[in-house]
Amino acid sequence: MINLEAFKYLILGIVQGFTEPLPISSSGHVAIAQEVLNINNPGISFEAFINFGSTIAILIYFRHDIITLFYGGLKYLRGGLKTNTTESSYLWKIFFSTLPLVFGALLIQMLGITIGDNLTVIGYALIVTAFSLFFVYNKDGKTDIKSATIMMVIFIGVGQTIALMPGISRSGMTMVFALLIGIEKKEAFKFSFLMFIPASIGALIYSIIIMISEHSFNPLFIISAFMAFIFTLIGLKITENFVTHNNLHYFGIYCLIIGLTVILFIT
Repeated sequence: MINLEAFKYLILGIVQGFTEPLPISSSGHVAIAQEVLNINNPGISFEAFINFGSTIAILIYFRHDIITLFYGGLKYLRGGLKTNTTESSYLWKIFFSTLPLVFGALLIQMLGITIGDNLTVIGYALIVTAFSLFFVYNKDGKTDIKSATIMMVIFIGVGQTIALMPGISRSGMTMVFALLIGIEKKEAFKFSFLMFIPASIGALIYSIIIMISEHSFNPLFIISAFMAFIFTLIGLKITENFVTHNNLHYFGIYCLIIGLTVILFIT
């Protein structure tokens, strides 16, 4: 029979997995779940493990796009970086879109800024996410990522950087920023998750180094990661359906309700 501690980590994995693709902030919901379940923050290793579970799900969900990009990248490398392809161009855009996040994370670390899980801050951040989603209600551009400029994808990357704050949805903010500059909604959905993959892998490598040095691994992290994997697949399908039918504002309503609930009743 599953013990209480394992059950708590199972719930955290479900929360992370289901809310990662939905534009409602997985980090904010995990922090709220930790408060409700009375679990002390397990640290960066736990966050990276459950994010990696979500990343595996994203790799599977977008496997056809990723395989195409992989072989296009190989062709580009075999051509001595001279034979530019549609796929290599797309890969470069993923690379440039992650730069704001890298610089933002480094700046936060250099300045010693602590991004904690203060529930009051998370509540207000969820409200910011809500109004961001309301702002792009019914927006749908005509531009695909293949036609986007480097500055456009860097702008989308700024959205991902803002989402370093718990309560600000990463998928939501990247899709909002993409829609604001005229990216077609299905393209915005796909690019939002493809640009998440290198960031997640980088975070996992960093956390493994920290975990080894601090001996902070907990076997229960594996349960959370597995549940995150399963429920991210479910959440991706739901999110794609909502994005396709211009229903992002429903997530905005949800974020507004949860944000107000956290501020008024939980904190």
